[in-house]
Amino acid sequence: MKAERHRRQPARKADPSSALPVRQLRWIGAAALAFAVLAGTILSWEQWFPSPPEKLVEVAWTHECRCAPGWIQELRRAGFTVRDFEMENLRAMRRQWQVPDAAPGCHPARYLGYVLDGHVPAATLQRLAREHPPAFGVVQIETPAVAGSTPAANTEPRFELIDRDGTRHPWT
Repeated sequence: MKAERHRRQPARKADPSSALPVRQLRWIGAAALAFAVLAGTILSWEQWFPSPPEKLVEVAWTHECRCAPGWIQELRRAGFTVRDFEMENLRAMRRQWQVPDAAPGCHPARYLGYVLDGHVPAATLQRLAREHPPAFGVVQIETPAVAGSTPAANTEPRFELIDRDGTRHPWT
C-alpha cells in the first residue's frame, strides 16, 4: 500500500528560480580554473623562474631584530632577491646553516654557500661572488671610531673571512 501511495504522488520539480543556468555554471567553472592556474603559478614561481645564485640572499631574523628589515631592503634595492625568514628563535636555522659561534649576529644569512654575519653590503657580496675566497663565511668587524666623530662617520665597514671552526682571517 505504501508503494502505491508513493507512485501516485507527483515528482517534485526543482524550483527554476533557485537553479543556476548551465551557462553561468560554465563561467564560474572557467573563472575557478583560471584562478587555480594563477595561484599555482604564483606559488611555484621560484621553481619555474629561479633567481640566479649570484642574486639570491637568504636571511633569518627574529621580530626583535630592528636592523634586519633595513638591510634586507638595501639588498633588494641593489637588485638582490632576498628570501627572509622571520622566526621566533634562530637556533634551528643557525644549526641548519652551520653558523659558527664566532658569528653571533642577530640575523645570520647565506649567499653562494657562504654564511654572512653583519650588514654585508651589496658591493661586498659582489666582491664575494667575483673572488670566491676559500672560506666558510664573511663576518663584519667593528672599526674603531675616529676621536670626536660618530662610529660610522669616517669608517668603512671591514670584513673578515671565517672558517667552519670560527677562525677568522683578514680579507684584504
